[in-house]
Amino acid sequence: MNARCCTPRQVCSGPCVPLWNRRRRSQICNLPQLPAVQRSARVPLAGARVAFRSATPVFTQLRPVAALYVAAVSLAGGLVLAHSVPLIDSTHSIALAVLMGLSLAASVAKITIPVAGNDSSLTVCHVVDFTTLIVCGPHAAVVVSAFGGWAQCTLRSQARNPMHRVVFSVAALALTMGTAGWVYQWLGGQPGLWTTAPQFEPLISAATVVFLLNSILIAGAVALTARRSIPLVWFESYLPTWPTYMVGAGLASGIAVVLERRAYWLLPLLAGPLVLLHRNFHAYLENVRHSVTDPLTGLPNQRHMVAHLERELGAARYDRHQFAVIFMDLDGLKTVNDRGGHQIGDAALVRVAECLRNNIRVHDVCARCGGDEFVLVLGDCGPAEAKVRRDELQRAVRSIVIDLEPGLRTSLDISAGVAVYPDDGDTQDQLLAVADSRMYEDKFRSARRRRLTA
Repeated sequence: MNARCCTPRQVCSGPCVPLWNRRRRSQICNLPQLPAVQRSARVPLAGARVAFRSATPVFTQLRPVAALYVAAVSLAGGLVLAHSVPLIDSTHSIALAVLMGLSLAASVAKITIPVAGNDSSLTVCHVVDFTTLIVCGPHAAVVVSAFGGWAQCTLRSQARNPMHRVVFSVAALALTMGTAGWVYQWLGGQPGLWTTAPQFEPLISAATVVFLLNSILIAGAVALTARRSIPLVWFESYLPTWPTYMVGAGLASGIAVVLERRAYWLLPLLAGPLVLLHRNFHAYLENVRHSVTDPLTGLPNQRHMVAHLERELGAARYDRHQFAVIFMDLDGLKTVNDRGGHQIGDAALVRVAECLRNNIRVHDVCARCGGDEFVLVLGDCGPAEAKVRRDELQRAVRSIVIDLEPGLRTSLDISAGVAVYPDDGDTQDQLLAVADSRMYEDKFRSARRRRLTA
């Protein structure tokens, strides 16, 4: 979990939150708390280096306090990196080149975790960073960690990361590794050892510093961007990964011993744990995806929406901002299923999901919460803007045309109701009930208009 993103943690037995619906009043009980940050997720994976990707795409759109924080960390990390480059020991140039290649490979093999508004990417670059610290010294470790951060943010990314995210990730890693290198030497660590065993006490201390400083820097960026408590984000998302940094330090010390004794045949044995760790990341990711994603549309599911709405409520109470909930119900899906079959009905749901996803902001959440029902949570959105956004989404859905059978086509429509915090309620139950009620009012008005124009 080195410096670069949010990694949420599941918490057992969340609150019992009723989700009201006039046709079926169901309760969602004991739902696990999902990732700590919006639209894209969270994962407490062992020692994984994580890249920061905030939900805000442009630096100028960050909250002032978040922008100041990102700028300060970027400046401090940049100074550390600029100080370290000229001080690298040239006698380790070959080893440094090899380690940078390994860092690049580990970054390319990253795992992207899409859960709720901030994408996270996980790697095992921390093992390479610790190895560089032992073999080549702290200045080289700063450069290798920063290089790995850049590679993780730019290579194999689904979308281009804004410059401020890349700069923050690189700077946070440089600042972290620079501090860890100072601690390593202060406690008696002697970098560049090829002929004697590495000292474990300084290395374990340095690994602890890497975990603490890196996780706090990233938790700060996540919390300030998402209007959450920094200690809460850190405790929920990062604290459980501490032990895995110790595992990474142990693997790094083993690699250093192999290099010291020139027992290169042992390297494949040390590579085994890294391969298993990477496979475990994939398995964990699949479990996360299944628990928070609707399998048909790929949208967040009801469980994810409930957890996200609870977080949005907490943030709104904390800094007293408004947000909106839109309850939407696709009209005429039964007719589509009856005339075209359930396969056509499923295709219609997928088209609607894509339409809604493509017409909301990056930090908003759209979830499928039933057969033909969708719930949207729009952050920083007042009543007037919410109604405009509702109308825009309805027009976008009405533009969808479905082929029921050869020569027979139909357009889609969707009913929607809006509720705004705190005007229409200050709990999940109240907001969802108001939005659901207004959605039915809109459905009845639409049905009446169709009858009058028929």
